Amino acid sequence: MKCPKCNGFMYIERFLDYSIVFYGWKCVNCGSIIDRTVLANRNSQASLFFKVIPQIVEVSNN
Repeated sequence: MKCPKCNGFMYIERFLDYSIVFYGWKCVNCGSIIDRTVLANRNSQASLFFKVIPQIVEVSNN
């Protein structure tokens, strides 16, 4: 898998957050971490972005 930030090599790593163990991808070059939560948040922000942009365009055209 390639890193979306720097196109570097990513590998699977095991992470421990208090008592929760989860797996994610970590970039060798920049250290960026991608897991299910990060992907879900990015997808929800992107969908919100595309819902707001048409409204801004409509207001600026009027």
